Amino acid sequence: MRIEKKSRNKWQTGIIAPGFIAGVSSSMDAIGITNLRSLKDTGMIRLKPLNLLLGKNSSGKSTFLRTFPLLRQSYEVNTSGPLLWNGAYVDFGSFADARYRGADPQEPIRFSFEFDNFDHWMRRGVLRGPRKRRGQSGFGKVELQLHMVAQHNGATKLASMDLKFHDHQVKIEIDKQGVANCAVNGALKKQVDLFASRALIPLLRIQGAEEENFESILKGKGLAPNSIIKVRGELLTWEVDSSEAMLRTLPKLEVDADFKRMVKGWKLTHPDFRTLRDIAIFNNLPNIFRSLESQLESTAMHSIYSAPVRADAKRYYRLQDLAVNEVDFQGGNLAMFIGSLRPKDQEDFSSWMRTHFQFSPRVHHSEGHASIRLCEKDSLNEYNLADMGFGFSQVLPVLSQLWALTRKKGTRIYGNIPIIFAIEQPELHLHPGLQAQLADAFVDTIAIAQKKNIPLRLVIETHSETIINRIGHQIAAGNMRAEGVNVLLFEKDGPDAPTEVKQSGYDEEGFLVNWPLGFFLPKVV
Repeated sequence: MRIEKKSRNKWQTGIIAPGFIAGVSSSMDAIGITNLRSLKDTGMIRLKPLNLLLGKNSSGKSTFLRTFPLLRQSYEVNTSGPLLWNGAYVDFGSFADARYRGADPQEPIRFSFEFDNFDHWMRRGVLRGPRKRRGQSGFGKVELQLHMVAQHNGATKLASMDLKFHDHQVKIEIDKQGVANCAVNGALKKQVDLFASRALIPLLRIQGAEEENFESILKGKGLAPNSIIKVRGELLTWEVDSSEAMLRTLPKLEVDADFKRMVKGWKLTHPDFRTLRDIAIFNNLPNIFRSLESQLESTAMHSIYSAPVRADAKRYYRLQDLAVNEVDFQGGNLAMFIGSLRPKDQEDFSSWMRTHFQFSPRVHHSEGHASIRLCEKDSLNEYNLADMGFGFSQVLPVLSQLWALTRKKGTRIYGNIPIIFAIEQPELHLHPGLQAQLADAFVDTIAIAQKKNIPLRLVIETHSETIINRIGHQIAAGNMRAEGVNVLLFEKDGPDAPTEVKQSGYDEEGFLVNWPLGFFLPKVV
């Protein structure tokens, strides 16, 4: 195994892979989880093209991976709460079952998200105000925390939301009546109404007219009534940015000379500037949270899940006239997926499979039924999948989905939203040689995605030393960048202890760094 050979760590916390456009993607780029099952606090984990989750059984890695299908199943159906704990893909039980048992009764389950280039979505007109020219500063990184608690009937309730961007902080606390108390930068405190959204983030509505919020500070400043009306209207188009940028643009608004004289010489600490700034942020909160909800929903709906045990191979499958866009999480629709491919795509799929696994699948139709046949490389004979061994039926859904994810037209289709493919134990029932070929398929898939500007993220839970070692060899061979691989180690000191998540990785020569000795094997005594 290619373990650490030097005490150094050259890989960085983030990567813009070749082909990705810096400053354009506005996706959910990092996630953190607190008080979910054994995950007391994962810290913020940045998603890279390849994310490997390692650890012993019941160490929390499956909990982390299943967060992505949890989010998707919560958005796919109408829910009465922010999360659907028990749904089509995963079953976390209830809030009480999902909550870390060692947590204080008052501690919430918390999900934290980071969006690295949130300003791109703002430029699409979600916020009022003139669009920025490309290259200027914008929202940049946005951090959002969602705190969830249990109601008296056991149902899940969103208790509060914390938002950070630039030097601003927003905290929204939700009471039993669904009215939110909002604090902007700790000083401005107002109320907003909430509307139910499809899942996590409720929609906000400002109580009272937005104009009145500005007028309250402008009155008594010696401005003429007509000046107040004009300034009030211009402040409604004042673009939210850092405090420094907002102070710099304030005199540039199309306002009269009286207002410009008033703001001349203001510093960041001037109380009137801080009040106007916080009102501008408050007025834009409904649009900001609407955009956050849209991005989070898009990320969830672009998440694909492959369960640890896929469907057993059947000798025949019943055909249905259904459109098949992806392989389902257990691979039950695999025959329909392969059978629905156009002849050109079928040949491309077969060629890709022969390259990586030395066999190609085809679907044979007969009287309303279909069978999956495998033809090994350099063989003229085909065999039913049911006769080929359990490992083939388990890996074929994973390989089929990997191929499909890279056969789109890049960001024109996906709109820079990350495609997260979460896979549990892809090596199930494969001998080491095929496990190595599976690792090669992961690397090849990422390379194709990057060439096509497809923001693909593979999140893989594995127990395979072969896969870990093979990824190192691929890095050493120059087929994968070390900075594009995240290795997350999930460890517990005991069955009731919280999980500690440590980050490892590879150096440029493919050797593991920050690797704990004895991670896979206990000491021999």
